[in-house]
Amino acid sequence: YQRRVRGNSTNAMAELRCGSASIQGARESQEDCSGQTILPHYAFGFICDGHNGRQCADTLGGGFRRGMEVLLGGLPAECEHAMIISGMMECYWEAVQQSESAAGGTTLSAFALQRSSGIVVVLQLGDSKIGLADLATGKLIEQTPLVQHDFAFPDASQIPPRHMRCITRSHGFKERDEVDRYRAKLSALGHEVIVKRHAHAHAMEDRWLCHLGSQSLPEPSRAMEPAGQALQFLGTELRNAVFELQRPPEMTVWQAPHDRPCFIFAVCDGFESKLAVPNGERIGAL
Repeated sequence: YQRRVRGNSTNAMAELRCGSASIQGARESQEDCSGQTILPHYAFGFICDGHNGRQCADTLGGGFRRGMEVLLGGLPAECEHAMIISGMMECYWEAVQQSESAAGGTTLSAFALQRSSGIVVVLQLGDSKIGLADLATGKLIEQTPLVQHDFAFPDASQIPPRHMRCITRSHGFKERDEVDRYRAKLSALGHEVIVKRHAHAHAMEDRWLCHLGSQSLPEPSRAMEPAGQALQFLGTELRNAVFELQRPPEMTVWQAPHDRPCFIFAVCDGFESKLAVPNGERIGAL
């Protein structure tokens, strides 16, 4: 993406390019679902990192994509980012409802770009990565986000924006605030939360699981686990409480720089968690 000014008019439309690649690795099947769409005034992309099959990833991703095409196709060329956040949240929750009977589970990371202004609205649920980086150097852009809302908390504006690299944070059980959320809600129901290093992960991987008694919850700490088949080993009250902990996304708004070309990337968590490309800076450089 590069925003250019020609004379008295701004033309960002001709400066937008996109591409994608899919890597299956050693798995028997590809469980991820991803996509990108360029519209006259907006562009968006997403990745669903599926697990236990790809049905939930396909269902959630497909529903979210259809909703976003309608949403962004109907928005004015320039609008407040609050309108985009609200619309993306509606698209997300509608896609969640459509996925309740699917098999498996999935994360979702998505972005929407307002082409005329360079505003980038990011939705994060799970541990895939979306970043904004300099096209010439591959270095992550550093800035103070325009907005950072975490809908896992009653007051979604509780995160004070601070200067940081433009890359989504992972929602996992190695994060203190995520563990604290689970402990606060589930201990109120009389259940002890125990967090342990993932016993079957490579020793170099920093992966952790949340245990309730003898059972472990799926990782990461936020994902879409369909109510029709997931967490059947839990009682109804506890199961619903875990769904409420897993599903709220985090929203962040970045500003693409106007003084140089940049790019937005979206990759599944395997690059980082499996140490193929171990951090955001390396992902951007790649």
